Amino acid sequence: MNDYNKVFDDFWRDIVCNPDGSLNSEQVKKELADFKFVMDQVPKVYCHVTGGVLSKVMYPAEVVIASADQNFNTQLELEIKERKEDGEL
Repeated sequence: MNDYNKVFDDFWRDIVCNPDGSLNSEQVKKELADFKFVMDQVPKVYCHVTGGVLSKVMYPAEVVIASADQNFNTQLELEIKERKEDGEL
């Protein structure tokens, strides 16, 4: 069985199929609309939290988290440096 068949059987079947096993086209349309929204929004969040490094949808969570942490640490280091230069620290 292909991975997408397993995903469908394990996750989507109960959501998008009628009790007789046929596809519920209205529910499929609703799920696809939700999925489109996520596909449009997630890259904006990734881009923001990673400082523009990641801007696509299909990154594993650990890649996004590591990049976001790196961006945060870089920004923190820059802020500390600026404050030291300004005599604030």
